[in-house]
This record gives sequence, structure tokens and C-alpha cells, in this order.
Amino acid sequence: MSVAAATRSGPDDFEDGSLLGQTLDILRLLRSGGDERLALDPIARRDPHGCSDRPEPEAALFASSTASSVSQRSLDAARRGWRRLAASPERLPARLPTWFDAVRDRILKYCGAPEADCVLAASGTDAELIVLALAAGALRRPVTNIVLAPGETGRGVVVAAAGRHFHDGAPFAAVAAGARLAGWEHADIRVETVEIRDAAGATRAPAAVEGDARALARAAIAAGRGALLHLLDVSKTGREGLSLEAARSIAAEAPERTLVVADCCQLRCAPERLRALLDAGFLLTLSGSKFAGGPPFSGAAITPKGWLARFDASLLPSGLSAHAAELDWPPALRGALAGRAVARANVGLGLRWLAALAELERFAEIEPALARRVRARFRADVARSVEGCGRAALEPCDGDVARWPETIATLRLRRGDGSVASKAEAERLRVALREPLPGAGNVAARRFHVGQPVGVGEETALRICLSAPLINAVADRIDAGLSFDAAYAPLFADVAALFEKWRLLARRLESEETSDARLRAAA
Repeated sequence: MSVAAATRSGPDDFEDGSLLGQTLDILRLLRSGGDERLALDPIARRDPHGCSDRPEPEAALFASSTASSVSQRSLDAARRGWRRLAASPERLPARLPTWFDAVRDRILKYCGAPEADCVLAASGTDAELIVLALAAGALRRPVTNIVLAPGETGRGVVVAAAGRHFHDGAPFAAVAAGARLAGWEHADIRVETVEIRDAAGATRAPAAVEGDARALARAAIAAGRGALLHLLDVSKTGREGLSLEAARSIAAEAPERTLVVADCCQLRCAPERLRALLDAGFLLTLSGSKFAGGPPFSGAAITPKGWLARFDASLLPSGLSAHAAELDWPPALRGALAGRAVARANVGLGLRWLAALAELERFAEIEPALARRVRARFRADVARSVEGCGRAALEPCDGDVARWPETIATLRLRRGDGSVASKAEAERLRVALREPLPGAGNVAARRFHVGQPVGVGEETALRICLSAPLINAVADRIDAGLSFDAAYAPLFADVAALFEKWRLLARRLESEETSDARLRAAA
């Protein structure tokens, strides 16, 4: 069995009790029901993002814009959920629907919209496929999918937006990347994109972004098509792509033929913001593996109350069964899906959401003023540390009460001479930060996780991120009786240590690059 196949759940794995007959490790379960992005290197025990399959208490986890290793709180919650579910193996098949409904209910409660509907997805990119299927079934006409800032979302989003498989594997079947889903081979799906940065990487004026999106939507409507317009709530570099007001205005021009989906997969916003988006009639996509800090990968598509009444489930493409199980869908749609889905349940996905919800629900208990104070202090500490580093420039960021873009510190990388670092150099630095460096002191021996390299115009950036688990840890220490300064001190120490190792590695990597260049010149 390949490492990718090992992450998949078979159609009957949890229905006939075949997995229950084994001694199941919760770590294995949390890696089931996904694609190759969940597969672990057999030696390093890390996935392609560098995340471990178990908590890393000695590491500093600042990579939540990409993915994080599971926290102890999350792992404990997933373990409790599995034990309760599997307590009576003979009753497991009958209990699964209620169990998944409870997971969905908790997600909706966090969003402040218990009356809405939720479809679970193996990742945020899988959620894009589900939203497209919902849009096609509601619009019942050719679809123009208008994606905001494709470079600021998941790598496979534009591929999925065209109704195509985005990897050579899916949770429940081997598929071919780039191939249309079965049932959509001849579907008229067109993808258009709107950039939120110019060629130099500077953010475009909101009016210009809105103008481009409006023109594309109008062109689609004029051609007799339906428009699926994306609103990017907080991007992977902490940017906004189209405001709520602008998206609502565009949709109002042809409300029966325009749908808006708010990409909230970073989940860097207050529940009040999520509720406001749903109240505007927008669909949402969420992920429990970014700000929430849950293990990768867990996604969801949320629809406003009553929205599913306009959706024709018979139009779902059969190829969606490679990505979604029957119980991923709310009860109102299960009848239409019975017998069509490859798998009845994706228990690994449900457990990953339980893990994420443990951190999200703890975060919801924290006083907003405390969370704001931690966010502001973190941003200021990163800014001061960057100034002392000299090999990175921090992008400015405008935060607000309902959205938290400041929790992503985007650092454009420089070499020692001030020139722009390459993407390859950025990746080498990211990996080196994550790996212990023997013989160079305690800080160099630590693991520091930061977000993957991302292009910003002609430059490359790494991202240092604040997450719910990090804020929760500060709140936990305050609840234990510490002052704010004492409770925040471990987080401050981790930021300082990160940049100490960063400076050391940057000098070493630059020296190696210089030596390699001299060798090539001599040859």
C-alpha cells in the first residue's frame, strides 16, 4: 500500500467493524480519510507540510497559515470522541449519523448560526469542490467561478474551482490531478481570477478589485451564465479580497443568478463576522486546521438557513464521491446521496474537527479584550524582532475588531546585501528553522515552524502566525493565577528565540550560497 493510500478510508472500514477489531491508535485515525497531504514520511514521521502526527511541546508552532502539529488539548479531545463513539462496536453503524450531526452542530454553534447547514470536507480545497457542486445545483446553468487572489489561497483552489481533481489522490479513491470529476466531463465551468496585488506585490486599491469582480460577474450574466463570486476574508498573507459590502452590491445586480462564497478558511475572524456573512446570504468555507490549530486537514462548507431548498441534489457529480462521504452531508441531503457515495463515513475527518473544536471552543471562552491584547503584543514583538534581524521586511497590516489579519506576520525575505531572496532560499530557511542544529546552542537545537514560502510580486515571504492554541495557552496561564506579563512571557521568549535562530541560519545559508557560486564560477 502506498503512503497516500494509507490515509484513505475504505467504504466499509467503520461500518462492518473491521477496523474496530484492531488496536487502533488515535494518531492513525487522525491521519485517515484524506489524500497524500496527510501521509507521513515513515522515518521522520512528518507530513509534506512538516507537521508531526503528535504534539510537539518543545517546538514553537508559528505555521498556522499553512498547518500545525496537533496540540495536546486537541489530541485529548479526539481521543475522548473516539472512545465514546467506539464504546459499543455493535452499535457503531447506527450511532455514526448522530455523531456526525453533533460535529456539524458544534461548528455551526461556533459560527453563531445554529440554524444554518454544514457540509464537512476533507480540506479547504475539497470544500471548494463542494461549493461548486452546490452552486451548479442551485444555478442550473453554466457557471463562471470568479476566484479572488488565487496566489493568496490554497494551491489547488483554482484547479478545484474548475471542477477538477487537485491531487493524484482523494480521500476515497485514486484520481488524476487536473482531470474533471466524473459527471462534469462536459460541464460548462469557466474560471476567472481577480488579483488583489499588482505585479510588484503591492496591494491594489479596493475599488479596483471590486471593479474587476463586478465586470466579470456582469459579463457572465450577460452571456446567460451564473456567477459564483468569491470573497476572500483573510488571505494566507493577511489580506482581504473584496469587502462584504462590495460582494453584496455585485450580487444584488442579478440575485437569482449570482452566488457569493466567503473563503474564511484561515478562520481569522470573530464568530460575529461569520454570522454577518451568512446573514448577507453568502456561503462560507472554513478550515479547522489554520487559526483553529487543529490537525491538518479539516474543511467545511456552510450554507445560510433554508438555502439548501434551492439546491437540486440530483445534479451532484458522481465524481464527488471520491472526496465526500455520505455522512459528511446534513440529513436533508442524505436521502439523495444514499447509495451514490463511495463511503458512508469519514471518521478521521470527524475526529480532526473534534480536535479543532476543542481549541476553538476554549478560544470562544476568552474575553475579547484579552485576545486583542495578545494579538497586539505578538505583532509588536515580531515587528521589533524583524527590525533587529535585517534580513526580512514586515508587511504592514490593518486589523479590525471582527477580522484578525494581524495574526499573520508576512515577512519579505532579503539577503545580507539587501537583495531579494529566492523561493528556494526561503524554503531552505523554513526547513532549517524546523530542524535541530547540533552544536550551536540550545536555541539552534529547537524546532520552529513557520508558514510556507509564498510569492509576493517578485519577492518571496515566510509567515509567522498567531493561532488559537497560542492565545489559549496564555489564557490558561492567567487562569492559573499568573499576571498577563508572566502568562505571555513564554510566547515572547519563543518569538525572540525564533529570530535568534533565524539570524544564525540566514548567515550560514548565505555563506553556503556564496561558496556554491564561487565553485560554479571556478568550474
